[in-house]
Amino acid sequence: MNWHVTRVWSKFQQWTRPLYLEIQIKKGLSRYFPRESLTHINLSLATLCSSNCIFCPVERGVSVRQKFMSLALVEKIVRELKSSAFRRKHNVQIISIGENGDAFLNKEILPILRLIHRELPHLKVICYTNFRTFTPDLIDIVLKENLLNFVGCNIDSADGETYFSIKRTDFKKVMEHLNYFIARRRKLRRDIPLGIGMLTLYAYVHSIYNNFGDLPLKLKDKKINLAEIRDDSEDVRKLILPLLDHPKDKLWVTQPVVGWAERSLGLCQKIDYAHLSCSSLAGC
Repeated sequence: MNWHVTRVWSKFQQWTRPLYLEIQIKKGLSRYFPRESLTHINLSLATLCSSNCIFCPVERGVSVRQKFMSLALVEKIVRELKSSAFRRKHNVQIISIGENGDAFLNKEILPILRLIHRELPHLKVICYTNFRTFTPDLIDIVLKENLLNFVGCNIDSADGETYFSIKRTDFKKVMEHLNYFIARRRKLRRDIPLGIGMLTLYAYVHSIYNNFGDLPLKLKDKKINLAEIRDDSEDVRKLILPLLDHPKDKLWVTQPVVGWAERSLGLCQKIDYAHLSCSSLAGC
């Protein structure tokens, strides 16, 4: 190879080396974490709920005959998660137990949580609950045994009557259990973050009306005057923020508003979703 060719080859190597290294790094990483690698597993421990929120579809869980996931099925899932073949392909870090229902309605909830905690101690276990069935007895056991790494819920009003109109469940009981969780967590010195979302009646009804020109489906048989619905988001902040352990705990406003309860019962035939500002409804 003459001097000129050698010089050109040397320049070519300099130009392409960063790209070559990037390709090699990606190839190396893909062996352990391929593009289709799972990072989260959502377990639907129950397809029933103790609430009936206006923003949840009325048919949710109706078609599922088996209303509760069994301990035996969770054991099978855990065995697969622990297998070397699965772990080579996937990098699961989080298990959620509150998918599509109220996990605490499942009578095997404690054996299931203990199984996951024992067999998969490196994973974070999270749960979203309405706190209606997350009772003091369950709270004590979960906290004492460190069975959860995060708890989330929604407090969508600071007023019992408005809260009931949104979720059809007992606001007083929910707040009683929520306050008990916070007090016991503090006493037991457990580092379990609490996340509280807020989607007020005002925000949801106006969002649906502004997009569809109609009331949410679960409120269509109610006599509601939009002008009479008060925005009580500030009341929720005043109620919840003093309870939280900052910065570990969070209160957030649910945005964007998800209209999945409205897309399943006929509105899709009437409306062009592409123009809607409620992005989660586009493409229906």
